[in-house]
Amino acid sequence: MKKRLISIIIIGIMIIGLTGCGIANKNNVENMVKEADILDWEDVSKTVRDNGAKAEDYNDKLYIYTAEVYSIEEDYCQLEYTNPIMAYLDKETLKSLNKGDIITVVGTMKDVSDFPKLKDAIKLDKDTIKKYFIMDIVKKDGLSSLNMTYSDYEVDKNTGLVTSYKTKGSSNATHKLKYDTNGNLLEDSKEMVLYGTETITYTYNKDNTVNTQTESKTKDGKTEQGNVWKYTYEKDSKDRVTKKTGVNTTSDNQYTMVYTYEYGDDDKVIKETQTSPRSTYIINYEYDEFDNKVKEISYNIDKPTSKTTITNTYRIIAKK
Repeated sequence: MKKRLISIIIIGIMIIGLTGCGIANKNNVENMVKEADILDWEDVSKTVRDNGAKAEDYNDKLYIYTAEVYSIEEDYCQLEYTNPIMAYLDKETLKSLNKGDIITVVGTMKDVSDFPKLKDAIKLDKDTIKKYFIMDIVKKDGLSSLNMTYSDYEVDKNTGLVTSYKTKGSSNATHKLKYDTNGNLLEDSKEMVLYGTETITYTYNKDNTVNTQTESKTKDGKTEQGNVWKYTYEKDSKDRVTKKTGVNTTSDNQYTMVYTYEYGDDDKVIKETQTSPRSTYIINYEYDEFDNKVKEISYNIDKPTSKTTITNTYRIIAKK
């Protein structure tokens, strides 16, 4: 009886110890996340290459970094190929990785000017990322005319909404965004150095669907009115929009666009059909684990074998 009692006590102590360890680890990760800065590795590496004396500004500091796994070694994984950084993770985490995975880690920067490392790194799980961070698109790849990079995001700390960002590619511009109290986008102002400012403003229905979309352009102090679109909708029994009809009220023939939507099991749009007086396009969508739209595959129904694939890359842009 005494031996059994001792065994029960030992097991109880072990359970308490393991539980306490789990809580400590969770708290440790949360503390690291709160203290860490989001790493713009391209910017940091360029800064240090230009001036090696600035390496001390980054060494021994906590950073959060998202990148693709290029290779997996015995005690670290290499993130990216052309501008690599080594993330030193625990053995079990390394075993669970695959080349090509996109992961987010938090760790301490070491040897930034020589053999850059994130030491004592921890891979962040989806729940932690969704709880503490805001993600947005940083790169769009597809047709050369559509390729774009997105940067310099500014986020309203109270709402978590993006208020401005910059694009570089087919259109180099600064976007400034305004919202209503429901978080609906009221205005997207695209400022371009040579071409002036293009602005799109929106009004909304009571169910937060877009009622009107108005386009305008301002250059050298002169504003020109552009297209004004009026939208109507059809919904299914789950209150999901299945059809949207847009009429260009400024065109002589009331040019009309019709959009129809099909949903997957998780209520995300997986297929969109866009019909204009001239053509019909099908667009299929794919998403990542954070519900970000990462792939768009489109084609003209008259040319089904001619497909265009656009891939969108998302990264953490700010803390909540």
